[in-house]
Amino acid sequence: MKCMVLLLDGLDYDLVEKWNLTYLMQEEHHKFKVPEKYYNRKVVPSVPYSPIIWSAFVSGLEPNKVGIDYWWTYGKILDKIRKLPVIRTIKNKRRFLSKIGIKRRLIDKKTLSVSQTLFEKITPSIAIDVPAYNPNSEVHRIMSDLVTIGDIEKCIQMIFNTLQQRKKKILNNLSREWKLFVAYFSLPDLLGHIAIVKKRTTLKRGYQILNEFVRTVKSMIRDDHIFLILSDHGMQVSSDGITGIHSDYAFWPLNRRTTWRPKDFLDVHKKIVEWAEMP
Repeated sequence: MKCMVLLLDGLDYDLVEKWNLTYLMQEEHHKFKVPEKYYNRKVVPSVPYSPIIWSAFVSGLEPNKVGIDYWWTYGKILDKIRKLPVIRTIKNKRRFLSKIGIKRRLIDKKTLSVSQTLFEKITPSIAIDVPAYNPNSEVHRIMSDLVTIGDIEKCIQMIFNTLQQRKKKILNNLSREWKLFVAYFSLPDLLGHIAIVKKRTTLKRGYQILNEFVRTVKSMIRDDHIFLILSDHGMQVSSDGITGIHSDYAFWPLNRRTTWRPKDFLDVHKKIVEWAEMP
């Protein structure tokens, strides 16, 4: 059976229901509490952390076996050295490494060091900008620009531009041969962080565009295909009362009725493999 999966980073269950976005809700939509093994206590101790989640989802392995803690890596050996207590006290490590020609890169399939990810277990497959698999992501570029230039309006425009480019890329690839098609959008997360309070209408507009995009995709694939939407967490107002922070529940709408109730991203990985093996 063919499986279409949209990974919508930070898509919030409550907002989708509040705005009655029926295509995002699909036939069934549920949420589960994100286990604490997907938290990074050194980054934001109290909330789920996306690179840990997506790397486990792609690999099908427990987070402690994958060993990914951040979006960026210098390679497993150097990453381990940098975590040593004596090394952590050294300042400007990144600048020094850059000067000697050692640069960090985004986590991808090579970082996982597993022979069989979801995309090797199910073939043929298509992965469109999937974190911890494809070696590029706009998340970090946009958030880096936000921190560097402090221009929220410019970053919002970048987020929507990326959304349009991603939509086009997905639609252009739908006609190719595939048994598994997985594509990723960062818009709910990025807008959730910067627009959840002061630019609520902008956040709603982003959700509405995604809602219509789901309608378009569903019209282009067969009704008997599995269509799953998965978010790694929701969004909530942070303690500063202005920005957004991750909430502790994941959201999964499905295009058919089911008694299946996942409690972990590894459950979702296993279920997708099971679906793909069905005639």
